[in-house]
Amino acid sequence: MKKIIAALLALTLIFAFAACGNEPAADTSARTATVFAMDTFITVTAYSGDETLEKVGKLMTGLDGKLSRTKADSDIGRLNASGTEGVTVGDDAATLLSEALGYCAESGGIFDITIAPVTELWNVTGDSPRVPSPAEIADAMLCVGYKYLTIDGNEAKFAYEGMSCDLGGIAKGYAADKAVDLLKSEGVTSAMLQVGSSIYLLGEKPDGSAYNVGIRDPEGDANSYVGTVKIKDKYITSSGDYERYFEVGGKRYCHIFDTASGYPIDNDLHSVTVITDNGAKGDYLSTLLFCLGLENGLRKCEEYGVSALFITKDKHIYTTGSDFAEFELTNGDYVHEK
Repeated sequence: MKKIIAALLALTLIFAFAACGNEPAADTSARTATVFAMDTFITVTAYSGDETLEKVGKLMTGLDGKLSRTKADSDIGRLNASGTEGVTVGDDAATLLSEALGYCAESGGIFDITIAPVTELWNVTGDSPRVPSPAEIADAMLCVGYKYLTIDGNEAKFAYEGMSCDLGGIAKGYAADKAVDLLKSEGVTSAMLQVGSSIYLLGEKPDGSAYNVGIRDPEGDANSYVGTVKIKDKYITSSGDYERYFEVGGKRYCHIFDTASGYPIDNDLHSVTVITDNGAKGDYLSTLLFCLGLENGLRKCEEYGVSALFITKDKHIYTTGSDFAEFELTNGDYVHEK
């Protein structure tokens, strides 16, 4: 068994902050800070004072303390330990739970935050991942169903014993939204925020040009990419089978699950990348589209008007939406199906 857990990012920035005449007068160099929270590395690079970056770091670690499934004293940790008694959660957890349940309903359960009993069973991102027996999976699936988790104001409650939830699918995006709001309130006009496989590009580079972002090659190393796209004031977010997974007998099991079967997603896709205005929604959409596969994913993009890029296992790339209209293929191993 070979286990690969990535601290690698699905996207590669193809730019550098450099001194130039368009920089804000108060600061002549970019500052960078990195924290580990929400089970990933969070990096912010901005033209701002050190205090602003410290505020972003504190914000992220604070939200991790409220929303983490693995922290017993977090709002989500307390909810998962409450059985059917229910708990009172803070405003951030209540807001995110409500938003997440909305996405669960919108997707028809393809995206389901109550899949946690199944993901815990497989332990894909843990120290000892394994392939459970069909009976174990069937038992865990009895505890899955977003309709049996309710949020009323700040009161959250499960309908059945054994249920639990995991907001990891959108919590990073939610936290990123909060961090972007903070940066803007501090007067920052040019910055990059990277939270796991999601990046927000605030404004333009100091020379007035748009940021150029490389889309990771799912079969290459962390510095390999299939092409580039220019981004301004938006998120670019990826989901795929190549960052967090383990292998048994030559078969790959990724960390994104089919909520109908209890098994990891295994379809024609390596990854999906979306460009959105909202971090949490970007997390949700990239996950949903990856779960749907190429044909159904493309159909959903047309329905929602989503800008997305699909990379298939046979090295074909499909793009939709205006934000990917100027995508530039740079890797000759791939074919861009226009």
